[in-house]
Amino acid sequence: MSVNHVSEELPVVSYQKIRLRIVIIAGVILLFSFMLVGFFNFQIIKDKQSVQQKIKEALLASPTPFPFRELTIPALRARSYKSSLSALTLYENAGSYTSYLTSYNSF
Repeated sequence: MSVNHVSEELPVVSYQKIRLRIVIIAGVILLFSFMLVGFFNFQIIKDKQSVQQKIKEALLASPTPFPFRELTIPALRARSYKSSLSALTLYENAGSYTSYLTSYNSF
């Protein structure tokens, strides 16, 4: 019985080539890591400046809006009102009691 042994020669990669590949891969990973750290650090600094700007804007004194100011008592007192009382009309005369009817118009 004979066994045919197929011998394929695998390419032999030298130690220097393996080392070069490892160095290149490590360099790419390191460069990518530095880029990520730089990007996120920039975003953190940018967000921090944005927060500081918002705090400064919030601390600045500004007049508070006063809604419905025209409905306050001082504002209503300051307004002028036109009104008139119409003529009295006899409604009923019952002995010791007399009643009149009138209307009050305001504008």
